[in-house]
Amino acid sequence: MFRFADAGRTLIRSLAIAAMAMLAAPADAASIQLVKIFNTPLVGSAPFDYTIETKVFGIWVEIPCVDDFGSCHHDFTDIAAGTTVVLADSDLHSWFRGGSFFVREVAPPAWSAYLGSLYLVTPDGPTPLTLDASAGGVFFDVVVPADGPAVPEPATFGLLGLGLAALRGSRRRPSPPAF
Repeated sequence: MFRFADAGRTLIRSLAIAAMAMLAAPADAASIQLVKIFNTPLVGSAPFDYTIETKVFGIWVEIPCVDDFGSCHHDFTDIAAGTTVVLADSDLHSWFRGGSFFVREVAPPAWSAYLGSLYLVTPDGPTPLTLDASAGGVFFDVVVPADGPAVPEPATFGLLGLGLAALRGSRRRPSPPAF
């Protein structure tokens, strides 16, 4: 049954992610990826669930699964050692261009040896992410440096000019002399 409360939460989540994307680093920034690296071969089939959350205006919001990126379920089968699976990429996902993140990785007990091995890959190389056992996941921050100095957009100058013109126009004009 459709409930308006669920629709409202979905709308709020979508708006929060869109707002975070607008506040994120510019699209021409250096690429950063969140990856899972299988250090040992996985023989057989194993289900893994990933939950990726980001902090938007002080509230943790789950990133929905879109095209196998974000909070998704993966069925991995016969994976060779050294295989890398990309969970998020700043070039493809505007929500991953900056901010605080939390990732929870869940697998059945038989496959618990494969948990972990999450890395943040930056232009400087991969950085292993350390599990916070009390939280049951990994907290990390993404800072994507811009390739060059920030240059204001033309619209910024237009708004500045409009504001200055409004200030000039709002100045009190002397009343005409009385005859």
